[in-house]
Amino acid sequence: MGELEKVQVGEHVAAIGSPLGLEGTVSDGVVSAIREISGKKWIQTTAPASHGNSGGPLLDMSNHVIGVITLGVNPELGQNLNFAVPCDEIAAMLISARQQAQPLDSANGNTSGALSEGKLWTSLTSGHDFNLRQDGDYLYVEWTNIPAEAKSGGAFTGGELKKNSDGNWRGVQHSRFPCAYTRGVGAYAQSYTNWCSRNTEIELHFVSSTRIEGLSVAPEKFNCMKCEPLGKEQQKPFTWIPR
Repeated sequence: MGELEKVQVGEHVAAIGSPLGLEGTVSDGVVSAIREISGKKWIQTTAPASHGNSGGPLLDMSNHVIGVITLGVNPELGQNLNFAVPCDEIAAMLISARQQAQPLDSANGNTSGALSEGKLWTSLTSGHDFNLRQDGDYLYVEWTNIPAEAKSGGAFTGGELKKNSDGNWRGVQHSRFPCAYTRGVGAYAQSYTNWCSRNTEIELHFVSSTRIEGLSVAPEKFNCMKCEPLGKEQQKPFTWIPR
């Protein structure tokens, strides 16, 4: 593990991940900036990242993990704008991961605790912020920091989960989102944006005051023109931490 205070703007870095399902892909770039957004620090990098890079390490040239790739800006809005959770945040998460996780059903009656409404949770995979609201055996999840340009078009992500006898919460997440694709080749290529709706399974199986873990279902690829998943549907783990 590296140290954030030793990370220098302009230094060479490499990202490892599975963009679009291509496992073990390495891309390189530089550290563009160390930014503070809503009280949290982020490493901005030019190392190319696509869907599938999230959760992969960002390394310096001494093989130190200085961050974990988390999110990127739509290439149509800005080129080579990708962000990583700094190594200091990762170290804190690893320490909390060694602590005993609390099953969700043991927190059912605690309306002022980890599942209380108004407390935001940030996904280490996507960078999305979520609000959780519990109503008895039901749990409602809403993505709150939707980009303004997408939200104005009607984008949303929300889910409903129900407590099961094993203590886990399972349900469905509903999403409506803009999906860009290109038709034609070369000079005849034209870009289009389709608004797609999708329902996916989601499960939460551990929660503590510092961490929530779960699984969601995602396809290997997605056909934006037809709004249809391509390839095998896979369960993807995710971790949320309090913002």
